[in-house]
Amino acid sequence: MKEDQNQNNPAEEQKEEQYPNPSSTGSSGWKKMIKKKWFFPAIYLVAAALILALITWYQNPNDFAIDSNELGFDTEDDVNVGERDDDTALDDESMPVNTQQEDMIRPVADNVNVQVVLSYFEDVSSAEDNLQAMVEYDNTFYPSRGVSFAMEDQVESFDVHAALSGTVILADKSPLVGNYVEIEHEDGLVTVYQSLEHVQVSEGDRVQQGDVIGQAGRNELHKELGVHVHFEVHENGEPVNPNKYLRAAE
Repeated sequence: MKEDQNQNNPAEEQKEEQYPNPSSTGSSGWKKMIKKKWFFPAIYLVAAALILALITWYQNPNDFAIDSNELGFDTEDDVNVGERDDDTALDDESMPVNTQQEDMIRPVADNVNVQVVLSYFEDVSSAEDNLQAMVEYDNTFYPSRGVSFAMEDQVESFDVHAALSGTVILADKSPLVGNYVEIEHEDGLVTVYQSLEHVQVSEGDRVQQGDVIGQAGRNELHKELGVHVHFEVHENGEPVNPNKYLRAAE
C-alpha cells in the first residue's frame, strides 16, 4: 500500500530528488573518497606537516643556527674567506713575510778609531798577507781565524758591541783567549768575541745589534797585540773571513 502511494505521488518523488537524505549521501561520499588511491597518502602528508609545524613552534630558533666551529672554521676571517675575490686570495698567498734582515756591523762603535792589527788567514791570499795573519805562540805559528781590532796605541780599551742580534750561547773564560762570548744568529751564523774585560752578558741572554757585551782587554794567545778584541764569524760551524759579511754591509 505504501509503495503504491509513493509511486502514485509525483510530488514526493520530486522532493526526494531535490533534497536527498543527508545521512545516506555523506556516508556514500566518504566511502567513495576512501576508495581513492590518493586518499591515505594525502592524509599522511597533512599529518606530517602538522607535526613539523608543532615541532618548529615549540623549538628554540637558536637551535637551528649553524656554529662556525662545526664547519671547521677557527676564526671569523676563515668563515668569510669565500667572500674574497680570487685576485685578493692569490695576492695574500704569494706575498712573502716582511722580515728585515740585519747587515753585520763591526764589533766596535763607528766613532771609535780602531785599526785591524791581525787579519784572517785565507789560502787564496798572498804569502805576504798571510804572513801578517799568523799568530805565534810557544814558538809555533798558527793561522788566524778572525780579525783583531785595537786602538792605535794598543793600550786604551773600548766597548765591544754585538755585530748582529742573537742569543748568547757561551760566556766563559779561557787561559789562552781570556774572556770570550759567542752569540748565535739566524742562517747558521755565530759571532765570537775574545780577549774581553768586564763581560756584560750571560749565557741565554737575548742581545740586539749594537748592544755592549764587554770591553776590549788582553789575552795570552795574542799578547803582542796589547788591548784588543779578537772577532770571529762561524758559518755552519766553520770559521769564515769576517770581511765576507762586513764588506757586504758597507
